Amino acid sequence: MSYSLSYSDLLRIIEEYLTSDLTKYTTEKKYGLYQGCITYWLCTFGLEDKP
Repeated sequence: MSYSLSYSDLLRIIEEYLTSDLTKYTTEKKYGLYQGCITYWLCTFGLEDKP
């Protein structure tokens, strides 16, 4: 994405990832994020990943 995301945008994307059957890769690709972005955000916000 060519613009900065707000914290609410980040949390919305993380929530979508955690509540859907999408993988990290497909979620990152859907939003044009770099690979590893969701993993970084989960650590930053202190959230647990999917089992």
